[in-house]
Amino acid sequence: MKNELLKVTNDYVFKRIFGKKGNEDITRSFIEAVTNEYYSDINLEDTPILERDLIENKM
Repeated sequence: MKNELLKVTNDYVFKRIFGKKGNEDITRSFIEAVTNEYYSDINLEDTPILERDLIENKM
């Protein structure tokens, strides 16, 4: 079986990278790059949406 990389544009992958508690530095850097503003702190909360087993399932 060939391992395929999922694209960051996939909803599930994007949420796992930028919306998961513990990834605040990554998320802050992304938001700062997009908005061209500085944010001293952001708060991400755990959500059951990010823990889905089926990555192709849409909300």
